[in-house]
Parts: sequence; C-alpha cells; structure tokens
Amino acid sequence: MPIADTIQPPPPPSPTESEPLRLGLWVQMAPDVARSTALLELGPISTTVGRGTDVTHTVLDSWLSREHFRVSLTEGGVPMQGPWLLEDLGTRNGTLLNGLRVDRAVVRMGDVIRAGGTVMVLDVGCDPSEEYGLVGASPAMAHVRTQIRNLGPSTRPVHITGESGVGKELVARALHASSGRGGPFLGVNMANIVASLAESQLFGHRRGAFSGAQNDQQGAFDVAHGGTLLLDEIAELETALQAKLLRVTEAGEVHRIGDARPHAVDTRLVTATHRDLAELAVEGKFRADLYWRIGLSTIDITPLRERVLDVVPLVEHFLIESGVRSLRQLGQMQPADAWQAAELVERMLLYEWPGNVRELREEVRRLADAMRARLMRRLDTIIPPMMEACSPRLLNLVTGQHRVRVDEPRAPSANAQEIARYTHLLADPESLAQAIQAEAHGNVKDFAERMAAALGRHPGTVRRQLYRVLGGALGELRKQ
Repeated sequence: MPIADTIQPPPPPSPTESEPLRLGLWVQMAPDVARSTALLELGPISTTVGRGTDVTHTVLDSWLSREHFRVSLTEGGVPMQGPWLLEDLGTRNGTLLNGLRVDRAVVRMGDVIRAGGTVMVLDVGCDPSEEYGLVGASPAMAHVRTQIRNLGPSTRPVHITGESGVGKELVARALHASSGRGGPFLGVNMANIVASLAESQLFGHRRGAFSGAQNDQQGAFDVAHGGTLLLDEIAELETALQAKLLRVTEAGEVHRIGDARPHAVDTRLVTATHRDLAELAVEGKFRADLYWRIGLSTIDITPLRERVLDVVPLVEHFLIESGVRSLRQLGQMQPADAWQAAELVERMLLYEWPGNVRELREEVRRLADAMRARLMRRLDTIIPPMMEACSPRLLNLVTGQHRVRVDEPRAPSANAQEIARYTHLLADPESLAQAIQAEAHGNVKDFAERMAAALGRHPGTVRRQLYRVLGGALGELRKQ
C-alpha cells in the first residue's frame, strides 16, 4: 500500500444528536422539592418569581415574598443573549445578584441570583447529566458528551485540551468506555517519565538492547494492545521520540529497542495537554506532521469558571461520593439547613476555581468531613456555618467583584450582526486570517480577545479555537 494511503485519517463518524439547550433561570438550590433542579423559563417580555400564585413561576420558599423579583429583556437586548434587567419588587429579604443586594441591575449570562433560600443561574443549559461520569448541565459539557458519542467508536487519534484539573483523563476514559474496545485503558504522563527511559517505556525493549536491560519489556503500546493508550502532557515528548510516535500513528507499528523489525499493534491513541500544540507546531517546538496526525479530532474542555451550571451538580456528586447527604437533600429537610445551603452554594458558584474540578473536589471533601463531624456530635444542623464549611479561599471571596453590574440597562456589547460575522469567520480559515491581519495586525491573541468579548467567552478558549481553524494558514499569517 502506498505511504500516502496509510496516512489518510479514517472517515469521520456519523454525528449523533446533541443534547437540547434551553435558556432560563436554572435553580441550583431551593427548599421547594419540585423546584430544586427546575428550569424557570423566561417569558418573551418579562418573568416574575415569588411565593404567590399570581407570578410567572411559583417557588415554595418561605423567605420569598409573594412577588419577589422580575427579569425582563433590556431595550436593544437579544432574546437568547441578553442582557436583562433584574428588579427587586420591594421585598423585605431582598434580591442578591452575584452576592450583592440590588434593587435594579443588569443581568448577563452566567450571573447568579439568590432570593431567600433559592439560588438560580441565568444561562443556557441542558438537563443535568452524569453520562460517562461527566457531570454537569452546561452547554460545554453537553458538547463534550456529544463528541464522545461521536468519536468513541472511531479508531482515529483524539487530542484532549484544557487547563490542569479540568478532567482530561476522565474524558479519555470515557472515550475508551464508549469505544467498545475489549483491551485495557492505560494512562502515561509524559511529564513524569525520565527522558532517557521514555523510548523504552513507550515502545519496549529486548533483553540486552542496552546496559541494564536484563529482561524483555513491553512498552505502553503493547500493554494497551486492543484498548486505549492516553499520553498525557504530550507536549513534553522529546522531538526524537515524536518521529517514532508518528510512525505508530501512520502504520500501526511499534519498533522495540533491540528488535530487527517493527511489529503491528492495535492501540487507540489519545493524547492530552494543557498547552497549545498548534502554536507549538508553528513555533517549531512540536512536529507539525505529528500534530496533524493527532490533533485533527480535538476535544477542548472548558475551564470550570466558564461552566457555572456544572458547579452544583459536581458538588452534589462529590458529596454523595464521600458518603454524606447532598446539599439539596439537607436543604429540603429543615429551614436552617436550607438557608445555609443557599449561602454555601451561592459562594461556590461565584468562586472562579483556578484549580478547576480538582480544586472543587478537594473543597467538597473538606465540606463532607465537616458534615460528618457535626453528625457525630448530633448537632441540629448538619451543614456547618460558612467559617467551618469553607476553605480560606472561599471565605476571602469578595462577592460581586467579578460579575455584578448595577448600572443602567444598555445595549449588549455585540449585536446579532457582529456575532454572526464572527461565527462565519470560524468556518472560513482564509477570511479569518484576512480579518486577523486587517483588524489586529496579524496578532491572534489580540483578535481572540476582541472576539471573546463579543461572544461572551474566555479569551484563552477562543484563541485555541482560532489556532485550530487557521491550521496551516497560521504560518503564512505570521510571515506577513
């Protein structure tokens, strides 16, 4: 078979149906059992929430007024994008936006509203799911689950990107579980391998192949034969070994140290890194031919700070995993726990989680320990007070610092036409390169920041997407 034929990727799998996304007030915590995980959909003009029956959405929360607050689209606002106007309707307990009590304020996607013991997030989301062990209700996590359903049965390499702690290995395990492959899953962290032993650990060696090789040893590809091999922190792989890895991905053959010839392996390769391989390839720090083999099918895991709808499902998951009741269960058992649960959930939603899911898991385990201690002491409320429940990081959080806006209503920063233009550019690499050159003098980072501001996304996430769309055009762009 000609070499040119062996390097062609397999055809893309048929796409599966995505999870339906809906806009509204997603209830994260409420003493009302019927509303504890409900979506309060927004009306076309305005939406009122309260304890009474003459409101758009009734929530049985004794701390709410009969008509507690109203959310309405601002003049010039876009129905599915906002912004909206939040108005407290003269209540005694007040309405909090991102931790600050407000009478009238502008609300945008991802903002946190608390009224009494009920905490909500205004956002686009989906029904909470734990499919593949990937917990959450955000569009970003729904997209990851859809990608796993699409890419799992394929044999093509998959590259997973995302910040440290977002769960890249969990996604790799989910890909393996959905693949139907009967072999094992094996994870290897390239950052932890001694450089001189890396070739042997990946590809294996024969006895006597080098000093100290007293026995035959299988490499990671052979150990994972019939299954899936995750090479985490792939950007740390030395250039010389990148060439051998390219051979494996092209021909499905591994050459052990000391062997006369290579042998075939059937191992699905998944790679992961928190660094940008496309940028490293342009800079000559990673082989471009290897990048095009492993980086075409990419799953980008969004940081937790941009997935606010995933925070509470993860908290509940880790609490139950730790052997204690969830905050929702406790908040519905007695009023004192309901109020404390709402305050705690509000703070967790407002914290930005620089350590992502890994940090959240450790924070929840701390909370679970405190809850068990109170249970052993037979205290009236199982949920501890804030000083006992939270680490110093959450205790020192300045509420409203990052998100709250109490200004007058104004038009959104980007109109529908501008959003449509950016969306079109992401589908047209040539036009995208021209726009970057004309509007940002060829600076991808600056252009990504402008696009992120218009689309309401994180600049780093947009920048990584731009690099993937530009591909080979990126090198030409930098020459101009």
